[in-house]
Amino acid sequence: TTEIYTLSLHDALPIFSPLLPDFYKKAIEDLFIGEGIGSCGTAAYTGKRVIVENIMEHPYWKDLKELASQAGLKASCCEPIISSSNEVLGTIGMYFHEARQPTKEEMEILQANSNLAAIAISHKMAIDAVSESEQKFKGIFNNINDQIYIRELNGKLIDVNQVVVDTLGYSKEEILNTYLADIISSKYIQRMYEFMEIIETDGRAIYETEALCKDGTTIPLEVNARFIAYGGRKMILSVSRDISERKKAERMRLLEEERL
Repeated sequence: TTEIYTLSLHDALPIFSPLLPDFYKKAIEDLFIGEGIGSCGTAAYTGKRVIVENIMEHPYWKDLKELASQAGLKASCCEPIISSSNEVLGTIGMYFHEARQPTKEEMEILQANSNLAAIAISHKMAIDAVSESEQKFKGIFNNINDQIYIRELNGKLIDVNQVVVDTLGYSKEEILNTYLADIISSKYIQRMYEFMEIIETDGRAIYETEALCKDGTTIPLEVNARFIAYGGRKMILSVSRDISERKKAERMRLLEEERL
C-alpha cells in the first residue's frame, strides 16, 4: 500500500491515499508531526527517511500499533518531500502487509516519487503565492483614493482602478479601448510625450496634467509615473492625484496678491 501526505501548516498530517481504510485516515488526520509519531510524522519532523521493519515492535508506533494492526500494516518506509530550498513539504510513504525491509527497487521508486511530488507541490505553492499577491494588489488597486492607470509604452491603457471610472464618467470598457492621450486635455498632450522621454531615461517622473471627463470637464492631476513589470511585460504605472483644491488655493492666492 502506498500513501502520500501533504503538509499545509507544517504541524499536521492530512493524508491522501485511496488504498488505506477510511477509519485509519480519519484517526491520524489530526495528528501533529513529531519525532516518534509514526513513520511519516517522524520523517516530516526530522527531514530524513524513516524505515520501520516491524511496526508492532518499533517505538515510533507504540501509540499507533493497534490502529496499524487493524489496517493490516506491518512495516513502512517514509521519505520526506524536500523543496529546492530544503523545506520539508510533506512525506510519501510505503506501507507493507508483512514485516520486512523495502527492496532497493521500492526505495528508488519512493525517492523518485518524492522528487516529483516536491516539484508539483512547489509549483502549486508558487501559483498560490502569485494568486494571493494578485488579490492583494487588486484590493489596494481598487480601494486607494488616487486614480491609477496602467498602460503600455505606446499609451494604450491596460487597466485602471475604480476611482478612474467613477471620476471621469466613462465605463471601464470605454477607457480600456482608448489611449492615455484620448483622456488628457489637448494642451497637455505634448507635455505628456516629453515626460515619457524622462521616464524612459530616469525610470520615473512627476508632472502635472489634466484628465478629460466624459462630460467635457477637466480635472487637474499630479501624476507620479514609473516603470513596472505587469503580466510579465514592461508597463507604466501612473498614480494620479486630484489637485483641484490646490489649484483653487493657488488662484485665490494670486487674486489676493493682485489686490495688494
